[in-house]
Amino acid sequence: MNTRMATLATMAAGMLALAGHAGAQTFHVRDLGSLGGLGDTESFDIAGMGPMVAGFATRSDSHHIAFVWDGSVLAPIVPIGTDTQSAAFGVDGSGRVVGVSYSLGEPTVHAFRWNAGVVTSLGDFTPRAVNAGGDIAGFLAVTDSFGLREEHACVLPFGAPAPTDLGTLFGSSTSQAFAINTRGQIVGVSNGVSDVGTRAALWYQGNRIDLGTIGGSTSAAYAINDSNLAVGWSDAGGTLPTNRATKFVLDANGFVVSRVNMGVLPTSVPGAGAWSYAYGVNNSGVVVGQSNGRAFVDLGTGMRDLNGLVPAAPGWFLVSARGVDELGRIAAWGVDAIGRPRPVLLLPCDGDFNRDGGLSVQDIFAFLNAWFAGDLQADTLRDGTLSVQDIFEFLTKWMGGCQS
Repeated sequence: MNTRMATLATMAAGMLALAGHAGAQTFHVRDLGSLGGLGDTESFDIAGMGPMVAGFATRSDSHHIAFVWDGSVLAPIVPIGTDTQSAAFGVDGSGRVVGVSYSLGEPTVHAFRWNAGVVTSLGDFTPRAVNAGGDIAGFLAVTDSFGLREEHACVLPFGAPAPTDLGTLFGSSTSQAFAINTRGQIVGVSNGVSDVGTRAALWYQGNRIDLGTIGGSTSAAYAINDSNLAVGWSDAGGTLPTNRATKFVLDANGFVVSRVNMGVLPTSVPGAGAWSYAYGVNNSGVVVGQSNGRAFVDLGTGMRDLNGLVPAAPGWFLVSARGVDELGRIAAWGVDAIGRPRPVLLLPCDGDFNRDGGLSVQDIFAFLNAWFAGDLQADTLRDGTLSVQDIFEFLTKWMGGCQS
């Protein structure tokens, strides 16, 4: 550390002659591995605290097996009893993972909570998220007056014997809950009026709230933070597919203040309808998701392709980002240089300004070159301007090293 600091006095001159690719944000890719070559894997969520990641892998026989990564090992969560498949969907900051166990073709799924290697059966519903207090949101099967099977959003408060049916919007038949914050605000999706289309929905204190759309007729919400922001997608209207990642800005009671169309990443496919979906948000408002087949992050300054924010070697292609924690770590999935699908953890490493996969004085040269040239990629503080404070902030990040 002292050696690095000693080099700073020699960096003030000659920076304009040093060229290089610069970036205000860099992530290093940590491969979480596989479950013995089981095939495709996707990571779906990341804990708000700690490095836990949960999801599921798809075997060559199309069976699913849940997994949890505890910071060092990717381990399977085996199905309950005679069930043949499992999938994990949510994990909280205490390391509690929730998901389902089931057998292909059977109508009933069995909810579970995994904690420190112990699996607890929770009843017959589908949990999709768990908050810091252990409350679980998801959906359960109900039978209507005609004997037809439907799904309704539900919540299982920590310690409660059974989940509570949250109902639907507009008296429609179906709803699902996908996320719950520490206040107990739950977001998801409900069928629209007369079961036509879907609408992003929020359940809180007995209210069922339609979060609306950004212009079209359909929407859904996949995540909510503790800072009055939910994210998901909305149809923006038009003839081509126009689903857009959307921010739903809320008041303290969960009612919509505004909706923000987050846009899309560029696509080179002629005539294709561009699309995007937001899957995760942290309390700082960092949003992650997928657009046109690529993972994205929005740090508050617009959608960025995560493939442009990681070192080129060893050739990762990041397909979808699913969750982001309070340290800015992103749970995602992609394919490696030889085409193997993998769950990955993206670790912020802003000190690696030239994105060569490591830290060296060349990162300082590249940063100062960009700063002196007025390049806003040197806007470390992300306030839209360049100042000496950006230099101090960058050097702090550089000297702090990268997460491992």
